[in-house]
Amino acid sequence: MLTIPLKPNLTIVENAQWYYKLYTKLKNRMVSGEFQLNASTTKLAYLQSILYSISLATTRESLEEIRKECMDAGIIKKSKKPLSYKLGKSNYIHLTIDEGEIFIGRNNQQNEYL
Repeated sequence: MLTIPLKPNLTIVENAQWYYKLYTKLKNRMVSGEFQLNASTTKLAYLQSILYSISLATTRESLEEIRKECMDAGIIKKSKKPLSYKLGKSNYIHLTIDEGEIFIGRNNQQNEYL
């Protein structure tokens, strides 16, 4: 036999309403918790796949693609200004041929800057 404790300061109808309200609240928490668990599991799997992609990345371009994917997915904030590469002496190749100078960047962005 099941015994349900009643609150002595409430009537039988108020006790029933209180227990029904408690039941509804707990049921909604359970549904919400299951939804959040599924969403978190999906996000965790996605983050693990990104981590795996980062471990396989061999070039700066592939890392930049992963970074863009993370920005598009809302995992990291989009930068307000594009990354700028400082062109120091070690960042480009300088050649002097027949009284002329040739500068060669190490990537497309440096070449566009030059």
